[in-house]
Amino acid sequence: MEKQLVDFQEMKKESHKIISNIKASEFQLPKDREYEKINDIKFEFLEDGSDRVADITVSQENIEEKAKEEIISNNWWLQDKWREKGIPEQQVSIKVGEYSLELYSFSQKIEDKRIFQLKSILEKFSNILGGEALNTVKYILIDDKNEINKYTNEPLNGYAETGEGAIKLYPPALEDKQHRISATSNFEGTLIHELSHSLASKQLDKWQKDFGWEHVPEGITTPGGLTLYFKPKDPSRCISEYAIHSAAEDFCDSMVAAIVDPDSLDPERLAFIRERVLPKESNNIFATAEVREGSDVSLPKIKQPVVVKVTPKINVVKIVKE
Repeated sequence: MEKQLVDFQEMKKESHKIISNIKASEFQLPKDREYEKINDIKFEFLEDGSDRVADITVSQENIEEKAKEEIISNNWWLQDKWREKGIPEQQVSIKVGEYSLELYSFSQKIEDKRIFQLKSILEKFSNILGGEALNTVKYILIDDKNEINKYTNEPLNGYAETGEGAIKLYPPALEDKQHRISATSNFEGTLIHELSHSLASKQLDKWQKDFGWEHVPEGITTPGGLTLYFKPKDPSRCISEYAIHSAAEDFCDSMVAAIVDPDSLDPERLAFIRERVLPKESNNIFATAEVREGSDVSLPKIKQPVVVKVTPKINVVKIVKE
């Protein structure tokens, strides 16, 4: 499941835009046992179009508050939900070629077999579309609390927070059971599915068109209370009941099948994924993992100062990571 980002448009003054080059996902991992505080982050304001500075009427304090809100929403370690859990039980630092990813477990310690499975999946994704998913996903967070899936009203396996560059896994994902794509474990299937969300956006227009996703003006209410406005023309061709909920979920579950059990997938969906997503050849890239526990766990920090560009005469406030 994925949270879709929208433009940040809460600015009441209609003459400003904020763009920041926050490089929070570039790892700084000092031996720091305390979470970074938002009020400790320093900002540097640059004027985009200095000949029009006189047009700016909003105060710097208001701009900084909006920037802080956006930074918090895009960086998990600044959010109360995670801070209140305390320091993670375990950290696994994974390198796959040029890519780095940090796993933090707020729940049980991760078994060796799970780390092996994670490394294997990341090796596969390092070869898919030039490692696009690993350019996006920098964190895997294992929660100690269950969340409810708004499609099914059942416990959630995982959630892709594309704006945070994070995948969140919940307790069911670590249970020893099959994924709904039965050829793989729930842990592996959930990881492949959530990583695939970072690839889906560039494929969805054609996916919807090719596989007949139809608009439903009146909407369809899911057991979890969501209202959906699209449905597949032929649900029987979807790989799972879960895939019927949206084109994005259809794509991501199809990715799971294409990787672990291609014969189970609708032939046209498999052809789409093989032609447009999966590599024709794979490089032998091997992942390494370093496990830290207790006092060795390090927390991420935002590189400072955060550079904020202010542009007049635009009514959208948006922070963009470079």
